Amino acid sequence: MRVLFFSVVVAGLALCSAACGGTLTTTTDEVSLGGTADVGATPAHASRAREIGPGELLLDTVGGGEEVDYASLRARYMSSADFAPYGPAVTARLMDARAQTFATPAAALDELLAIGDIAYADVCVWFTAYAAAVDASDDRAEAMGEIVQGLLAAMFSDGRDALTPETAVVVVSIGEEYTVLGLSRLNSVRQSLVYDEAGNAYDALETVAEEGSPGPLVWFDVTAMLASAEE
Repeated sequence: MRVLFFSVVVAGLALCSAACGGTLTTTTDEVSLGGTADVGATPAHASRAREIGPGELLLDTVGGGEEVDYASLRARYMSSADFAPYGPAVTARLMDARAQTFATPAAALDELLAIGDIAYADVCVWFTAYAAAVDASDDRAEAMGEIVQGLLAAMFSDGRDALTPETAVVVVSIGEEYTVLGLSRLNSVRQSLVYDEAGNAYDALETVAEEGSPGPLVWFDVTAMLASAEE
């Protein structure tokens, strides 16, 4: 049985409450967005990342108790050569790894950590790795859970609540959209690609709650993803 301990983020991602007039907010009291470690930014970190991979470096940093600046981590990932959200190095491998998570979680975890060295700021990759680590009784599961919390808190910082185009949550993969919906106990029933006057692109997802009641219209900013695909 998987025990999810994303207390901060799950409490903040109660998106379905918006359908009843609620307000989505993310509490970051237990998650530092201004941590001392901007993983990969310093020369020492960059050198270490080349040796073991940026995902492994992130896991080691969090496992060692050091705070991480997740907002900077995501920004740097999106401006790096590793950012290829539609590339087979991430998408196809992630689908295969997710398929084997329940049958052979330890093998799936090895593959997910390899993917994490490419898509090291993708919350979908880390959430899937966390689930596999729990099933495999891997002692790194707690650190992976902390990474998920940190990434989600960064995504929902600065007033972003995913309920309007102006407050859309920036995602680095389609998988991130469905990770957020899943943690919010929502299912997507229809998706539209919407552009604003400035040319920014959004995925607008119509949702229903798990029990079948109508959910909110959820907005994700995919501008950077589409720009990456055009390069």
